[in-house]
Amino acid sequence: MKMMSLGPFVFSLGTLAYQELARKLEWRYAANDRVGRRPADQFLGRGPETIELKGGIVGPMGGKRSTLATLEAMADEGAGYPLVTGSGRVLGTFLILAIADDQSVFFEDGEPRKTDFAISLRRTDDASQGGAA
Repeated sequence: MKMMSLGPFVFSLGTLAYQELARKLEWRYAANDRVGRRPADQFLGRGPETIELKGGIVGPMGGKRSTLATLEAMADEGAGYPLVTGSGRVLGTFLILAIADDQSVFFEDGEPRKTDFAISLRRTDDASQGGAA
């Protein structure tokens, strides 16, 4: 079952399952100084929208380490990708800003038994980023 997709990449129990999703929305204001009064705020519109996905890969459960390499290759392209929930809701076009990969509890050959990950995404409305909203 699909949890979410980012362009061609599908988050699921068999690929990479996240356990936390944090979404942050911001709005922009410009402060205009006034003599003897507080600054007047002027609404400029929406600011950044970011999503942070966190999860873990433990042994054979919860995904494969190779899927992090797939996301890294997608980030190297510098393109925006449509982010779609498992229920089909289109959240917009997102850039991959960062991938954190924390490994612990190792096998004898140096492969990790446990990998915690965090993936940072930021919404873009710039059509030159390659994705379609």
